[in-house]
Amino acid sequence: QEPTTTSIETMASVANPATSRNAEAQPAPTMESPPDSFICPIFQTRMTYPVMTSAGQTYEYAAIKQWLEKGNTTDPMTNKELKANVLTQNHALRSMIQEWCDIEANKAVAEQWPAHPDVVRPPSDEVTVTTVGDKDESSSHGAGWMKAAGQLWNKIKTQNVPADASTDASIDTSTDASTDARLTNEASLGMIVQYKGTSPKPTRSQLNQAVPPPVTTGGITYEFGRDTDGSADASQPGRLIVRIAGAGDDGWVPVPAGASSVFATPQGLVFYDPNHVHDALVDVVNDEEGGPDVSAPGAFAGEKCKFHNRCTNATCKFAHPFACRYGVTCRSLPAGSTTKCKFLHPDPSTVVAVGKSGPTATQCKYGTNCGLKRCIFAHPLGRLGQLEKTQAPVLATHAPDLSLLADGPVDIRIGKRPAGATKFQFQGEFVFFYRPYPGTWAKEHYQTVTMHRFDADQTQTYVVVGEYSLDGHYCNTAVGNGGYFALSWWPYEDEAMRAIYEAGRQLRSQGKQVKAAEAQVRELEEKLRATEKRGKTHSSKLAAQGKRIKGLEAAAETAKAKAQAEKQRKAEAYAARQAAYAARRQEKADAYAAKQAAYKATKERKAREYAERKAQQAQMRAARQEKERQWRAERQRAARARSERYRMRDPIHVYALEAGKNGSDASDWCMILDYHKGAHALEILPPGPVEAGVAEESSMVQRLRVTEHKQVFDFDLVAPVHDLGSVGKLPIVPGRLCADF
Repeated sequence: QEPTTTSIETMASVANPATSRNAEAQPAPTMESPPDSFICPIFQTRMTYPVMTSAGQTYEYAAIKQWLEKGNTTDPMTNKELKANVLTQNHALRSMIQEWCDIEANKAVAEQWPAHPDVVRPPSDEVTVTTVGDKDESSSHGAGWMKAAGQLWNKIKTQNVPADASTDASIDTSTDASTDARLTNEASLGMIVQYKGTSPKPTRSQLNQAVPPPVTTGGITYEFGRDTDGSADASQPGRLIVRIAGAGDDGWVPVPAGASSVFATPQGLVFYDPNHVHDALVDVVNDEEGGPDVSAPGAFAGEKCKFHNRCTNATCKFAHPFACRYGVTCRSLPAGSTTKCKFLHPDPSTVVAVGKSGPTATQCKYGTNCGLKRCIFAHPLGRLGQLEKTQAPVLATHAPDLSLLADGPVDIRIGKRPAGATKFQFQGEFVFFYRPYPGTWAKEHYQTVTMHRFDADQTQTYVVVGEYSLDGHYCNTAVGNGGYFALSWWPYEDEAMRAIYEAGRQLRSQGKQVKAAEAQVRELEEKLRATEKRGKTHSSKLAAQGKRIKGLEAAAETAKAKAQAEKQRKAEAYAARQAAYAARRQEKADAYAAKQAAYKATKERKAREYAERKAQQAQMRAARQEKERQWRAERQRAARARSERYRMRDPIHVYALEAGKNGSDASDWCMILDYHKGAHALEILPPGPVEAGVAEESSMVQRLRVTEHKQVFDFDLVAPVHDLGSVGKLPIVPGRLCADF
C-alpha cells in the first residue's frame, strides 16, 4: 500500500470537525488560551498524553498514531522523513500541562480547551506504531515470536535460574514490538548475570581489617590472614599475612605493604593491590655500570611520598626519588658514616658558590631539587638535575614456597608501555595501560585503555590484547579476572573538565592567600601583645598620678560646699519666677492638646488606608512567590530528569572469553553486557564454587561487584562461556540489573 499524503490540515479537520469551520463562523475565544506548546497540532486540543516523534515534534499520542497507521512516513509539522515509527512519551511536558490545569486561575481556560475525546494512554514509554502494510506481516509472525520467547523462558527455568535474577523477566502477551524486544532481552539477562544481593559500602577501617579470599595461582592456593598477635611481624601487629593452604601456623609470611593479592609468574610471586593505579614512567638511578640500580634509595618511584624531601618518617613505605635538602653536606656522605639517608645526593661538580654580584648572588629557589639543564643561580649545596625516566617495573619478590628470592626482586616485564600512556593498573593476569585526553586538566581522565594479559599457554609473558575507547567518554575503572573483564565509562566534556581544573587552581590560589592573611594576623597579634606589655608600664605611672589627684579633690570638696549654699539662695528666687511662668505655659498646653487630637484622628485614618494597601501588596507578593515556587519546582524536576539522562550515559561493558580461545587477541573476547548506568568502582572476584541449583556448565563461577555511592551490588557471572551463541544476540542491553540498580 502506498503511503498516504494527507496534509496536517485535513488530518486535523477529520480528528476535530470544529476546526474545519470558517474563521467568520467561529468566534475567537473570549478568555486566554493555553500555551501553544500544550496544543496538539493535529487535534487542535489540549494534549493529555504528549509523545515525540523521531523528528523531535510533539503530538497527542492518539493523533500521531492514526497518522502513522495510515502509512504516512513523514512528520506532519516539518514534512521530514521519519527514521522510525517510534513514539517516545514526553513526561516533562505532560507534567507541565497537569500543573497548569491545577492552578485555580487556569481552570476556566482549561474547561474551554478540553482534551480530545479519542485520547488513549500509550502502553509504554516507547511505542513502535505498526503501519497498514506491516499489519499482516506482524500478525503472521506474532505467534512465532511468542513460541520462541516461551522456549527461551522454559530453557531458563530448566536451568533453575531464580525468577528474580533478571529484572521484570515475566513474559507478557502484548503484541507491541518494543515490549517484545525488551522481554526477550531481559529474559536473556538471566543467562548472563544473576543478582545475589546488596550490602553497604565498607568503611576504610573495615577495609583495613578485612581478609582477602584465598587465591589459586600457579597451581597453588594461598590463603590470607591477620597477624593479630604479632608472631609474623612484631613491629606491625594486625598486618596482612599469607601462607600456602594447609600449612601450619609456622608457614605464615608477612605480605608486602599495600598488597592484598598474589599472582604467580615464571620469575616468582608478585604481591599487588588490584585497585592501585601506578605511574607508567618513573625516575631511575643508574649504577656504576650504567644499568638501573634497583637497590638505590628511591630508585623506582612508582609510589612517591607526598612529603617529598621533607619526609622524616624513617619507616616510610613510599619511594623518595628526591634530592636531599642538605645536598653535598649530608652527614651520610662521608665514608664509614653510620647515618643513613633515604634521599638522593647531587654530584659535587654541580656546586655553584654564592657570588657577590649577578645571578649567582641569589640562591636558586628550587634548591637541590632544581632540574634545569642550565640554571644561572647559585647552588651552594649542589643540585640533582634531571633524572632518567624508565617504564615502571613490576617486581616479583617471593618464590612459590613464599621464601624471598635469593637474587632480590626481579622485574617480570609486563610488556611495552603504549605511546602516550601515563598510568597502568596491575591486576595479576591482566594489566591495563591508560592514556589520558590531551591537556593538563585531563591527566586523570583516560581516553583509551590498552589491555595486556598473561599468556600462560604459550609465551609465558604478557601480550597486548587490544585497545578500547568510547567517543565522548573516559574510563574511570577497569577490572579483569579469569574469563571476564569489565570497563566503566563516564561522559567527558573538555570544556567542563577545563573549567573544573581552573576552578581548582583558583581555589588553591585562594588557599595560599588565606595562609598569607593568617600569617599577617599572627604578626599583628604579636604586635598587640607587645603593646599590652607597654600598657602595663604606663599603668604604674598612672597610679602615682592618681594619689596626687585625690589631694586636689579634697580641696575641691570644701570649695564646693560654699558654692552649694550660694546656689540654694539663687534657687529659691528662681522658683518664684518659675511658678508664674508655669501658669502661662499651661494655657498654651491646653490649646496645643486640642490641635493634637485632631492630628491624631487624621493619622489613624491614613494608617488604616496604608494597612489595606500593604495587605493587597502581600497578597500579590504571595501569588508571585507561589508562581516562582512552581517555576523552581519545574526547574528541579527538569534538573533531575537531565541528571538521570546524564547518568544513563555512563555505560558498563562486560566482556567474556569465548570457548576454545586463549584471550591473547581482542577477537577472543565477546561483549556480553552493555549496561548504561554509572559505577564508581568495579570488582571481579576469583572463581568460586557453583551454588546449589545453578546449572554446572563449568565447575566455577565468578562474581561481579558494582559499587555505586554507598551501596555494593553483587552479581554472579553465569554466562555460558563454552557456548555464548546459546544466549542470543549479544551484548545484552537491559533496562536495569536489579530493583535498585
